[in-house]
Amino acid sequence: MLLTIFMLFSIPIGLFTAWFGWHAWRAERMRLAIGMGLVTLSSFATAFMFFGWVWLMTSR
Repeated sequence: MLLTIFMLFSIPIGLFTAWFGWHAWRAERMRLAIGMGLVTLSSFATAFMFFGWVWLMTSR
């Protein structure tokens, strides 16, 4: 159940971490910005894989 909730909210989580990382970059907190960038990439990759899997299952 918790995994499904994360899958559904992975795009908003990715957008928030991108916004937070951008502000960290502007404040010259590079390690935090890089960490937020990695979380953003993993979040969007999770959403992409999840929606790709759903598309494959429904297009059979």
